[in-house]
Amino acid sequence: RAERVGGGLLSQIYDDVSLEDAPYFSALYGPSRHAIVVPDLSQIAEQLEGLTDCPEDLYLIEGDPQSFDDSVFSVDELEKAVVVKIADRQWRYSRFPSLPIFGRAARENRI
Repeated sequence: RAERVGGGLLSQIYDDVSLEDAPYFSALYGPSRHAIVVPDLSQIAEQLEGLTDCPEDLYLIEGDPQSFDDSVFSVDELEKAVVVKIADRQWRYSRFPSLPIFGRAARENRI
């Protein structure tokens, strides 16, 4: 699916994240941890109209997979959790997952 819209999986961008940092980044992205990163959201708008074989919720993030910047978030780190301030009136609380999907080391540690 990622290739069809000219993007890459967000989890692949964070493949080199350490075992210690993997839970933080998984919590930081919350439900969008399965997102597809695309260079230009406006370029894929038409393609979305015809998508049928995708999950109910498909997260798309505009960015460059080669130099992705996660500093766009306003985030407070708590003990084993984060509060992401999405907008003035919308916050998301996410606990660090016990099985993070970010980081090759974290995935291999499960095996």
